[in-house]
Amino acid sequence: MSISGDASIANTGALTLATSGVTAGTYSKVTVDAKGRVTVGSSIASSDITAALGFTPVNKAGDVMLGNLSLSSVTSDPAGLVAGDGR
Repeated sequence: MSISGDASIANTGALTLATSGVTAGTYSKVTVDAKGRVTVGSSIASSDITAALGFTPVNKAGDVMLGNLSLSSVTSDPAGLVAGDGR
């Protein structure tokens, strides 16, 4: 009997998986090998999101913003605006 497709088996009984095309590495808390098998996994924490964003978003359910708000100066009319926008 022989195996074909994504796996092969040697006469010694060793089963070998074909590479899946997945590059071995870590993907958002999941590590895979060249066969596409997940070798390590962990839950995403809120700190992972803020680290990726580079800031902590405001929680609209109760956070308060303090301090000065700075707005950049616009010297020309932005494209797409018409009279009455911004009112």
